[in-house]
Amino acid sequence: GAVIGMRIIELLADAGADIDLVVSNAAHRTIAEEIGPQALAGLSALAVTQHDFDNVGATIASGSVSTSGMIVAPCSMRTLSVYWRVLRHNADFRRLYLARLISFGGDWFLVVPLVGLVYEASDSAFAAASVIAVQAIPALVLAPLTGTIADRFDRKTILVTADIIRACLVLSLLAVDSFGGIWFPLTIMALDGAGAAFFYPASGAALPNVVPTKDLGPANVLMSSAWGAMAAIGAGLGGVVAAALSRDAAFVVNSISFIVSAILIARISVSLQEKTRAVTTNVIEAVRNALSYAKDHNRVAALLTAKAVHSLTSGGAVGLFAVVSFVLFDTGDGGTGLLFGARG
Repeated sequence: GAVIGMRIIELLADAGADIDLVVSNAAHRTIAEEIGPQALAGLSALAVTQHDFDNVGATIASGSVSTSGMIVAPCSMRTLSVYWRVLRHNADFRRLYLARLISFGGDWFLVVPLVGLVYEASDSAFAAASVIAVQAIPALVLAPLTGTIADRFDRKTILVTADIIRACLVLSLLAVDSFGGIWFPLTIMALDGAGAAFFYPASGAALPNVVPTKDLGPANVLMSSAWGAMAAIGAGLGGVVAAALSRDAAFVVNSISFIVSAILIARISVSLQEKTRAVTTNVIEAVRNALSYAKDHNRVAALLTAKAVHSLTSGGAVGLFAVVSFVLFDTGDGGTGLLFGARG
């Protein structure tokens, strides 16, 4: 296992990836015995940032950290059985996890027909590219506020409300022809992004309340891997439904998926809130404190800025998939879904 992990990190470093390294006490011994006593020094040299194993406040410990994928090595039956056990024996976690999968998948399911609709209505590559940027902007603006709200208000209410509102927003796209132009679908996409900005911090923060401490590691891995998996599956299915049936059918299916997610959340039997002492600061003050902390800590500010710029620029570039599909290959929404799926 240590040899495989070391080689993967070397290949990622050669490809220009930034390496965040966490080495447990057991891993220290395994690396020394399987590779050699000097291996850890070489491994540390490849890392941009090295985190203490017990640092639960590390940036990569957050479920909202964006990743391009996940490698489980070595992927033994024992490794898989750990994830299966958490899903099988914890019904509340299973509901939360499925709701998160559906929510991620629903977001990407919606993107495909909507990007095609905007491109056809405007014949503008810029308008098509702006769809994903418009979806990302609310999350960037609201993130400091929504995370604070998730800590101060009932998370189950936040999650169910966000899902129901997004279901209604998506269903309203059935009337898009009555409004004409591209402003109505772009507005709906921005509001959907705002709903997602409330859903994801609350669902991530709820995780420690639905799994015992011993299962928190594998549960967090499953939750963190949801984005990449559903970016591929959701976008692919969105393209298939839009191409095989119609965009209106895709909007209806997408709306139903959010309702299913809301039902799953509502059926969670445990409280999603920590039992802590009363919060003495108000929401605005808490947001101000968070922004002040970022201002005083350059690394945190750099991470926030990099994520914001990446979301806007890469989102716009990915939005051009519709142009590639419609103009170069003449494959319509089906081709757009395949391109988005391959990217996920």
